[in-house]
Amino acid sequence: MHDAQAQNAGPCLAYVDAVMDSHKASEALRILQSNLQMWHRSGVTPLWLNSFLSHAGARVVCLVQDFPKFNSLVLDEIRCVEGVRETRTTFSFDGIANVDLLLDLEMEIPPHTDIASCHLNIRVAPGVDRQVLDAVARLPQSGIVRVMWALTTYSSFGGDIAMLLLGPGSSHISDYIRDHIRSIEGVIDTDADEIIEWIWMAEPAAIIALCEMFFRAEEEEEELDNWDDSLFQDEESWDADSWS
Repeated sequence: MHDAQAQNAGPCLAYVDAVMDSHKASEALRILQSNLQMWHRSGVTPLWLNSFLSHAGARVVCLVQDFPKFNSLVLDEIRCVEGVRETRTTFSFDGIANVDLLLDLEMEIPPHTDIASCHLNIRVAPGVDRQVLDAVARLPQSGIVRVMWALTTYSSFGGDIAMLLLGPGSSHISDYIRDHIRSIEGVIDTDADEIIEWIWMAEPAAIIALCEMFFRAEEEEEELDNWDDSLFQDEESWDADSWS
């Protein structure tokens, strides 16, 4: 696995949760899918659409580069669908991703496999956000449950870190959350939504752009660390000279 980090330079990820009336959800989901598949404007790329076991509604995952066009997508293609009662948007400008899994994601999910998956929101105690994200980055990846990404979502009300988990069954994912995530110091609470449907929309170029977003930010982070190290060395040299 190759972990990479995304920051606020360039595009960001957005979740749009469309809350639907239960008796209209099936038809609303069909229309929403059609609207998104016909969207071909640059600046916003719908990647996939998820529906959930526990509630009526759907989540649209988008790569966003142009916020006015994203606003148009939400107004004209999502909120206009009959049966959509409200929408909630979450932006992420930072996070970590398993880019190897991300590149293969389309073939890892239904209908190509019967793998289970869930979106997980984590509430974090203020002041230990970086420590919790570092702990999440060190979670075991060699087991049967895999972390596709962990995105910081501090600007939302749903949680502070949003994760996407894949595993052979929902019980395995539940055990992983209990044993490895809820036990992290600083985690206040978790809320998991089991995914029952994946509707894939991303072209290969969009997934590559998404991976590049994580790689580019990782390189910028390394450059900043190297710059900080050089400043520290210069300060040490100056201190030594001042005392000689």
